[in-house]
Amino acid sequence: MESRNIAIVGGGVGMLSILDHLSKQVDGICNISVFMKNTTGIGEAYRFAPDELIMNTRNDSINFFDHIVDFKQWLKKHHNDISSEFEFIPRRIFGSYLHLVKKKILNKLRLKGHRVEFREEIKEIDKKGTIVTQNGDYKYFSAIFVSVGFGTDTAIKENTIKIRNIPKNGTLNIVGSGLSAIDWIILTNSIRPDIFINVVSKSGLFPAVRSSFSSSDYPNIIESNEELIKKPDLIKFLKILRNECKKDINYGLDDFINLLIPNRSLSEELSIAQKRIPVWQPLLYRSTVNYKDFFKALPEYQKKYLLKRRSKFINRRGMFPVKNAKIIHELIESNRLKIESKTIPDDEISAIDTINCTNDNLAMYEFLDRINIDCLDRNKIVNNNFKACVSRNLYLLGPATNTVNFFTEVSSLTYVHAEHAVKDYLNH
Repeated sequence: MESRNIAIVGGGVGMLSILDHLSKQVDGICNISVFMKNTTGIGEAYRFAPDELIMNTRNDSINFFDHIVDFKQWLKKHHNDISSEFEFIPRRIFGSYLHLVKKKILNKLRLKGHRVEFREEIKEIDKKGTIVTQNGDYKYFSAIFVSVGFGTDTAIKENTIKIRNIPKNGTLNIVGSGLSAIDWIILTNSIRPDIFINVVSKSGLFPAVRSSFSSSDYPNIIESNEELIKKPDLIKFLKILRNECKKDINYGLDDFINLLIPNRSLSEELSIAQKRIPVWQPLLYRSTVNYKDFFKALPEYQKKYLLKRRSKFINRRGMFPVKNAKIIHELIESNRLKIESKTIPDDEISAIDTINCTNDNLAMYEFLDRINIDCLDRNKIVNNNFKACVSRNLYLLGPATNTVNFFTEVSSLTYVHAEHAVKDYLNH
């Protein structure tokens, strides 16, 4: 059987997921070239992460590589003090876990005769499928899998310099109030506790604070309702979710309204998360795995409605740990942080005292241009199997396909999506 030449662009969970699925599904021999910014293979989001930056996923939900290295057992052996299922570990430690996963996957591939080589970062993927790098061109790949996340060492270094250069007792402006903004608030407070932090965003609100629930204790709202599987419909979904919330006769309806029209301050969110579990939180969390298929099957007018409100949904479903919410709450209470609803001009966003946490989409558009993907309509970048270009057999996973799948900023989903992409490649 003729060997396959395969390229993977990017590192971290996406790259490891593709390698793992290739090791399980492919027949014959593969020559695999991995193009990435560094050769650690754990992703930029974890490689440079200081310990103040923790996972937004709780320990009990990290299991997608358990068949390679059992995460909970590994954590208990090497970091027993933070191995509780309720804990949110530093990203650096998750990076150490990914190091071991990478080693095991590579060993498995090489024992089967596959060859894996790590190469330099790409400059471009041209329209013929040639991968252009600083050191030369690479051609003749039967498939190219691209999985690039938002974590970049450049942003971390540049923003850290900005923080250190703020005058004593000065002010740092952070534009955006999502999960990235929270990371920079936590990091700024650690590096420069003397700085006042001014947060501005369109909503003027932080994401929801995650209460202490175990997703396995709750039903998958999509899978447990046959009508939503047969004929996905947003109105039906919201009615079912509202009825579930109303089972909490004291708070359920208010929680549901706040899910759709967020208006609670961080202080209120934190207080609730410490006292009780809003019904919608575990139900939405548990149903994440079905978002892609559910969203794809919705009527077009409902898709458009959701896409316009996507950032609000992300800030609800995203949720961040109580541990970080407490830090931010204390900063607000001690008058060292302020958040307000405000639109900032472009020239102010790029100022030397400002960290922009709203430009992920711009960076992703620029990357899509470099790999020659038409991104005029981001709802049509990839098909159901994440193929972005038939002529080049190019598959696209991760944040670049967030819109088409409505919500994919979850590593466990990246693993599932990689399985679909690899299976589609091998079947054609």
